[in-house]
Amino acid sequence: MRKPLRLGKTISILPIASESFGVRSSSFYIMFHDMTILLDPSVSLAPRRYGKKPHPCELLTAALVRRVLLHLSSKANVIIVSHYHGDHYTIPWKRYYEYSDYAVFEKTYFNTRYSSTELDWKVRNPDNETEYFQNASRLIIAKSLADITWNQKKRALAFWKYPVSNGTILCDGDNKIFCLEDYGLRIEIIGNITHGCDSSRGNIIMTLIVDESSERSVLFSSDVEGPCSSIAVGEIKRRKPELVFLDGPSFYHPRFEHHLEEQIVQNVDAISDISKQVFMDHHFNRGLERDAYCREKWGKIFPDFSRSIGLTSANLESRRKDLWGNAPIEDFDPQEAWETVTSEDPRDSDFPFELDTNMLQHFKSFLKEC
Repeated sequence: MRKPLRLGKTISILPIASESFGVRSSSFYIMFHDMTILLDPSVSLAPRRYGKKPHPCELLTAALVRRVLLHLSSKANVIIVSHYHGDHYTIPWKRYYEYSDYAVFEKTYFNTRYSSTELDWKVRNPDNETEYFQNASRLIIAKSLADITWNQKKRALAFWKYPVSNGTILCDGDNKIFCLEDYGLRIEIIGNITHGCDSSRGNIIMTLIVDESSERSVLFSSDVEGPCSSIAVGEIKRRKPELVFLDGPSFYHPRFEHHLEEQIVQNVDAISDISKQVFMDHHFNRGLERDAYCREKWGKIFPDFSRSIGLTSANLESRRKDLWGNAPIEDFDPQEAWETVTSEDPRDSDFPFELDTNMLQHFKSFLKEC
């Protein structure tokens, strides 16, 4: 496992998966003293890119990520779900390129086998009313069912109807503040944020994690796609986080709204001005030219999530055409990838990766703990 990114003495941030790691995801593992937060534990692959299906490199990476997430979710004190798209939320039925089904869904969110610490939470809602969750072995904070698409509601139904037990608290997070006063931890959930530039794909939540003893903070944007929304950038500027993890603009997409490009550039500039460091990945790393785009628009490169912990970016989806050209392997499917990573001691030779060795060892280091 790579050393996490440190913010002061209390907050450690470990990106688990994103496009720079080789999959569609935006998952983080945050450690605060001896408690842990798992953000958006899911993984996905584009069924088609450049007219081609996922390469075995992508299948194996996605299977590795899924196994790592299952391990980390069993230990997490807090799990946060920003919205219900498959690259952020583990959907409770079989999905070919997400290694998900109902059993995986259940283990991801409701397996508290190694999460035995009971914590007392103070929660303040948007009306400034306070409630308390005592002796919670797990707190699940999720985007509410308000202002999301019909498809997202369908995916979220089993989640919200699940019969939680064993000290698990499931709570909608929209615009609420969650405090662990004994730890000096504050989690601010920022709602009323559109997925991208309008409400056609529903709303999401952004997450701010604060060490109250120093007021040092880190913000995770989820899918603001830039941000291009003035509301999103305003909320980020108001909180002045020291570190910001953005998903960036979807400049690679044929339907990217180029008339909004100048506004997105200005918004990222505004966030960069009030933050010590901005990282940009997820949608942004689906384009081969992400670094060139950075230099052209901002005159500098915003590191992606893998580079934040010293890894070389994989960006497998954006390289899919070349991967198939260099290593065509036809008789390989997702089930074979899963069987490979769930073997007792997967060997390096089992992975036909054109992938940085450090990236492979990063994932395998988690498997040794599984």
